[in-house]
Amino acid sequence: MSEWQPIETAPKDGTAVDLWCSNQMERYTDCIFHNGHWQRLDLDFDRMEWVKLESYEAPTHWMSPPEPPCELGEAKGGRHD
Repeated sequence: MSEWQPIETAPKDGTAVDLWCSNQMERYTDCIFHNGHWQRLDLDFDRMEWVKLESYEAPTHWMSPPEPPCELGEAKGGRHD
C-alpha cells in the first residue's frame, strides 16, 4: 500500500489519485489534475461529473488508490470461473 506523499509530487497526467485536504481533514477519492485544477469525480445517483476542488479544499497530500479486494483463490492463483 502506498503512503501519503506531498502534493507537489502528485502526477498531473490525468492519473486518478486520492487527495488529503489538511484544512478540511478530509480525504477525496478519484481525483485528477486537469486544466490547472484538482477535480474529483462526483457520483450523484444517476449522473457522474468532475467537480473542481475549491480553494478552501486545497489538497496537501496524495496517494495512489488502494487495490480493490480480491478473492483468496484469485490472490493465490486459483481458478475463478
